[in-house]
Amino acid sequence: MTVVVKGALLVWLSCLLSVPSYANPALLNHAQAAFQAMSAMYMKALSHGSPKYQADLDSYKQEAADSLQAFQQQDPVNGNEWASRWNAFAADLKAEYSEEYDWDVDAQTRRDARAYVSDLYAYITSNPDIQEGENQALLAQVEVQAITARFFDVSSSYNGTISLSPQDVAKLEPKAASKLFKARLDDLAQSPQGAQSAKKIASAKGKWEFVEDSVVNYSDESAFFLVYATKKKIAKVLQSASVSLAGNL
Repeated sequence: MTVVVKGALLVWLSCLLSVPSYANPALLNHAQAAFQAMSAMYMKALSHGSPKYQADLDSYKQEAADSLQAFQQQDPVNGNEWASRWNAFAADLKAEYSEEYDWDVDAQTRRDARAYVSDLYAYITSNPDIQEGENQALLAQVEVQAITARFFDVSSSYNGTISLSPQDVAKLEPKAASKLFKARLDDLAQSPQGAQSAKKIASAKGKWEFVEDSVVNYSDESAFFLVYATKKKIAKVLQSASVSLAGNL
């Protein structure tokens, strides 16, 4: 093998191995937007059709589609796989009114959305490249959006937690996910890059702990308006912290 060919091969391998490092932000952006879209869908049902949540649903669905397209370009194999899953049901993400069920989400759409949250969260939390990467504030956003999406799913379901399959429970257990989320916030606040954002991160943790019991224990399913408003505030704080961290790198 010539030196030129060897050099070209090394460059190709280097690019291939580097895919996870630059593809992660696009996947994480997709996940947090997709999870927020599902929360907005359930909130439209819980609020008896409020257009406020339809606007959120439309916005988050577009963000999820755009970031997923970016991920496909960066990592075609994994990107196409998740795109196939997402595109199979994304158009059906809606809450509709019927005389029999009032405002509700179609049962099949609910199952598809629930499985997507479970599987994508499990994929992200089991991927060491993502867990150990530099996008920790964005990863924290994904975690809180996954936990709250599960809460709104259960809150809007007639069967509550009984509707969750053992696989869904195993892949996304709210108490364990919350513990991981808070530990990530603590690590962010204590990191050299996070020193300037420590107050923002502490604020996000405090807001989360205010609603944590209701969310992870489903102890107050009627608190969905408070939980939704709180998780949006946390997302804004973490977004601000993420920008600050990026500026310090």
